[in-house]
Amino acid sequence: MVRFSTRLILLVILAVSLAACGASRPPIPPGVIPTQTEVPAEEERYGQDVLGMLTERYPLSTQRSTH
Repeated sequence: MVRFSTRLILLVILAVSLAACGASRPPIPPGVIPTQTEVPAEEERYGQDVLGMLTERYPLSTQRSTH
């Protein structure tokens, strides 16, 4: 009974790992620079607004950290 349980657990782990690890896009060959799209102005403004709100709450340090 213990052998069956161990095999079942290993089979489940194998099945999950094989099903969950898939490439979402084709790989880029070495030496090729992928094309990039420009960020829309609206998204850039949104990012600047978020950064501004975060730096009001959590000021950025301009000193270099030693740790």
